Amino acid sequence: MGFWVNVWKYPSVVKQVLSDVKNITTELELLKNDPHLPEAAQQILNHKKAFHRVSQYALVHGVLNFGIARYWGRKLTPEEVSATLYACASGPFFDDFFDENQHEPEELFQLIQEKINIPLKSHKEIAYAYLLKKVYHFVADKSRFYEFFQEVYQAQWQSKSLLNPELPRSELAAISARKGAVSAWVFRSLISEPISPEELNMLEQLGYLGQFMDDIFDLYDDHHEGLQTLANDYSGDFTPVYEKFLKEIEELKVLIQKLPFSKNRKMRFQRELMLMVSGGILACQHFLKVQRKYGHLDIQNIPRKELIVDMESKKNHVKMLLLALKYA
Repeated sequence: MGFWVNVWKYPSVVKQVLSDVKNITTELELLKNDPHLPEAAQQILNHKKAFHRVSQYALVHGVLNFGIARYWGRKLTPEEVSATLYACASGPFFDDFFDENQHEPEELFQLIQEKINIPLKSHKEIAYAYLLKKVYHFVADKSRFYEFFQEVYQAQWQSKSLLNPELPRSELAAISARKGAVSAWVFRSLISEPISPEELNMLEQLGYLGQFMDDIFDLYDDHHEGLQTLANDYSGDFTPVYEKFLKEIEELKVLIQKLPFSKNRKMRFQRELMLMVSGGILACQHFLKVQRKYGHLDIQNIPRKELIVDMESKKNHVKMLLLALKYA
């Protein structure tokens, strides 16, 4: 019954999400070509690889925020769209500051402030500071955004412990869950409505699932960097990871249905999300296919190219839609 209802409902959902993607892409181009951008930001954002990273952030969090506004029964305001996209543009820089280990904790803490009181030494810092200033300019509730941004800062520091091979798996799961949750919360704080406890719980699970998906897509790289993640908690057989991912999807669906909105709005949001979450299912299924070929999934001895899932191919887009029809 659910599958055929989804077949009936998904054409309008896909049309809406494609419209969101078009709007996000258009706004990103305007942002990139903003004549007021500092030269440092222009140089970075006009680099193909850097702009691709920003685009990936924007397509995920932008589509998510458009969907959240819809279950509130409205559209994002122009200010909320701008705040979301400037936050997405600054996100990769913020990640890099932690990953590159070139800043003291006090310097990194300054980089989440509305007014940054340290000298900006690199093009990346200058670009980031400009983009963050724009976020603070457009966001309606600055104090709430800053509160959640502090949580992101703390979670980034905690995630450094994932490099410790002795870290217990229970702590790894807690750190990963926290990192995903606060990321979801900080982007939700760009929308003006108050956040209910039910919404916080749903976003926490959504953020956790998003972190799980990131770990799935980064399975090869994380293994070779010595990182413990949610996706490499297995010994030869990837099946338990796949089953856990599906279980977490079901938990997210339960929490969506607890939101204080109409059934129709909640189901539409759930269907929109599954268009993205189905990418994680597709990747897991691909890894299991590779596992069947080799008898086990030994990342150390499998060529990287065999583990790549091209998420931009039309063939895989069709597969993701079919998975969304099944699991939404």
